[in-house]
Amino acid sequence: MVNSEDGFPFMKWWRPIWQWPLCAALLLLFIWPSLYNGQPFFCADTTAYIRGADAGFSKLTRRATMWTGEKPAATRGQTAMEGPAAQQRKSLSSVEDKTVLAGRSIYYGALLYFGHITGRLWPAVLAQAAAVLFTIYLTLKSLGLFTWVRFSAISLGLATVTPMAFFVSTLMPDIFAAVTILAVANLLAHGDRMPGWTLAAWVALLTAALLFHTSHVLIALSLLAAAGSCLLLAGVPIPWKGAMGAVVALALAFVGEAAFSLGVTRLVGSPPLRPPFLMARMIADGPGYRYLVANCPASQLAICGFVDRLEAANSDEFLWSADPGRGVFAVAD
Repeated sequence: MVNSEDGFPFMKWWRPIWQWPLCAALLLLFIWPSLYNGQPFFCADTTAYIRGADAGFSKLTRRATMWTGEKPAATRGQTAMEGPAAQQRKSLSSVEDKTVLAGRSIYYGALLYFGHITGRLWPAVLAQAAAVLFTIYLTLKSLGLFTWVRFSAISLGLATVTPMAFFVSTLMPDIFAAVTILAVANLLAHGDRMPGWTLAAWVALLTAALLFHTSHVLIALSLLAAAGSCLLLAGVPIPWKGAMGAVVALALAFVGEAAFSLGVTRLVGSPPLRPPFLMARMIADGPGYRYLVANCPASQLAICGFVDRLEAANSDEFLWSADPGRGVFAVAD
């Protein structure tokens, strides 16, 4: 059988030429919602990520930017006579007040901040699209199923019949939850048989995903625990090379979190404050509220002082509302 590339020598130089335009086209396909919209999609938390990165950048370079102010533009120049109305619009994360929230990754904020200073945030969504495209490529390679036709067909299907392109086009780290799942699955299933560069690529992708949101760390740990239990119960040898790759990524994520905590402590004089997301969710969904009604004030929990406003509060109101009659975290000392 004659190899097509041997029979047609021009294919040896033609092949890398058409691969690059194809990948570029797939990248654009992955961000089609933001292209149609005219810009990437913002969420309520997007600016919190950018402000976190900007606070560090401004401190190091002693340069102020449009993100540097502690208060939104709408509140500047307001007097103390406006009282509660002005306070409701003030950011809870404030270097001036020695309060930096830990729920928004400085590392994902750096990605958005870089995108902001280089091209109106387009580089950020392109980086997200590239990460997803590379994840698909590596998965097909690991499974031994890669062809350019199959790679293109799967990418086209994901971009057009699933919400993937909307997640990629949104300035939030949610899309990296999927990267986390695929990275851990590939490392555990194929890690011992991967070439060194493929293993390193998966570890790099997983490390970035873990640094971008704490929930991804919980996902990775849960997958490792579940897979380890199944392998032990089935008597299957644990793929140590792949498992160690996942452990290395987790260790790097913990080091990154520790570096952030140390940096904040030195910058503002106190460690970052992690909002009680799980408490807010448990109370809003019912079980937490019923427990507090049954056990306060005897339990002597600090939250008992706010039970009267919890029955109708959702998790967002619990965490962020500055209304003294509805908020909890934002109005507590």
